[in-house]
Amino acid sequence: MSQLGQAIRTYLTGYTGYAASLPGGISPDQAPQANTAQPYAVYQSGSRNRQVTTSGLVAGTTESVQLTVIATTRVQAQTSAQWVAEAIRAVPGRQTIGTLAVQQWRVDNEQAQNEIYADGSDESARMITLEITGSYTE
Repeated sequence: MSQLGQAIRTYLTGYTGYAASLPGGISPDQAPQANTAQPYAVYQSGSRNRQVTTSGLVAGTTESVQLTVIATTRVQAQTSAQWVAEAIRAVPGRQTIGTLAVQQWRVDNEQAQNEIYADGSDESARMITLEITGSYTE
């Protein structure tokens, strides 16, 4: 489980505009199977690098998280992804979230996609994936 992803989720759920921007919530790996309100977001860990001292202690961790916003329309997906990016940029570092001391985080990349649901319908989902990289200590 992504520790940075959990910190991002905790941070965003307390940020102004969360309920309006992501009414379906933020989930690890995949959305719940029930009919999830859109837009919603899912996150997955991309990579994790630990900086270890010569004595073997972890001095810090840099982690990359992919957060994907899923919505019915491209405008909804873009609006919600923009809200996430602005929230991350609003406080770029030096904060404690849960048990993590986040030194810094940033949005590195954004990618738009379109996917047809595999449920037999012709409905599609618009997705915007943000790559968020952050450094933290535990």
